[in-house]
Amino acid sequence: MSKFNFLMNTKIRYFAFCLTACLLACVTGHAHEQDNWYLAWEADLNYSVINYYGPYQVFLDENKTSGKSTIYSTLQRADKIIIFDANGSKTGEITNLPRARGVAVDDNGVIYCLYRNGLKSFNPDGSLKQIIGTSGSGDGQFKLSDATASFYSHGALALHPNNGRLYAVDGDNNRIQVFDTNGSFYEKFGSAGTAPGKLDLPKFIAFTPDARLIITDRNHINYFDENGTFIKRVSGGNLTVAVDKYSHKMWTSDGKIR
Repeated sequence: MSKFNFLMNTKIRYFAFCLTACLLACVTGHAHEQDNWYLAWEADLNYSVINYYGPYQVFLDENKTSGKSTIYSTLQRADKIIIFDANGSKTGEITNLPRARGVAVDDNGVIYCLYRNGLKSFNPDGSLKQIIGTSGSGDGQFKLSDATASFYSHGALALHPNNGRLYAVDGDNNRIQVFDTNGSFYEKFGSAGTAPGKLDLPKFIAFTPDARLIITDRNHINYFDENGTFIKRVSGGNLTVAVDKYSHKMWTSDGKIR
């Protein structure tokens, strides 16, 4: 499966990639990747009156075996995950998830949701599979703000591209927690601070294709290896990110490509 996650406001837009003849025929010139994307469909959620209260994290699950694509989105003000097919038609929802923040889906179709009270997993049919984490500051516990505005909210999920471990942003505890494929606590890293290697209210997380971690916090985009060893950081605060696995480019919510 290939997967893509990002954050948006009151609309979900699904973009498809069109590999054009120009790109195939180009020898000395350069074809820009962004020139080959087109808007396939758009879903207006209408869950709020202002842009702050839209989707928090959006996850595209693309099954290469079945060819089926499914889009999952957390709505933190509506306390739920909503599910769409590749045509933009709503196919289901999972409710009773106060301040739903992070969402991810593994290769077995298990759905993970990080929300105000902890972390849960669900079977592909939406039934509860496991309560993985609860509220608090211990191992496997989470402390997430009650803010409903996306700009001030913290918490997101990412799956390791090789071993399937789940990485969760524990925002107000200023750390990242890692869980194995059985939902058991595996490790944690990060601590509060503003020095390089520290986390200052981490917000979002994503993997690069070579399994490096990108973690955004209040003032920086931080790079770590998969074991939590700090690599570097660049300026950019309270951003959400998405990584193109083909070009290895990173797209951020301030409109920049890095």
